[in-house]
Amino acid sequence: AGLIKVWEIAALLLVHGLSGALSGPSRQVFVHDMVGRERLMSAVSLNNSLFQCMQFVGPAIAGMLIAAVGPGPTYLINCLAFIPAMISLALIRVEKKHRESSGVSAWRSFREGLAHVRNNPVLLGLLALATLPSLLAAESITAMMPIFATEVLGVGAQGMGFLLSANGLG
Repeated sequence: AGLIKVWEIAALLLVHGLSGALSGPSRQVFVHDMVGRERLMSAVSLNNSLFQCMQFVGPAIAGMLIAAVGPGPTYLINCLAFIPAMISLALIRVEKKHRESSGVSAWRSFREGLAHVRNNPVLLGLLALATLPSLLAAESITAMMPIFATEVLGVGAQGMGFLLSANGLG
């Protein structure tokens, strides 16, 4: 109905991407702190497997729920499903580890890292290859999927859920 503009969607996608870029490393450190170096590979493998499984199962269930009960109750169910995870995270106790400070601010370290990448053509190319598809396609595809599902394919909410599930399969 013209209530949402394209730039608003782009801005939300940017915020979503930046929040993931900032929260991802802290989650990885948290996993390391919980399991230690000796179990880290197994924990990362398990975490990635569960994430990929939910990328497949979650959208299919959501699509069927939207088709059955509508988007409002589906969002409510999704929110309620996070409560056990939040409680579990709140109950986890991790031994505090003393990390030696390098004496350099995080911002300065970040700038030095960017300068190093900029001055190393191989690293710059690899970083571009890894980053550009995510910036240009991944979130945009997910954001535009409702339009594609309804306007192009005419499959509705359930079909959209299955389309998003296909992304979880790879």
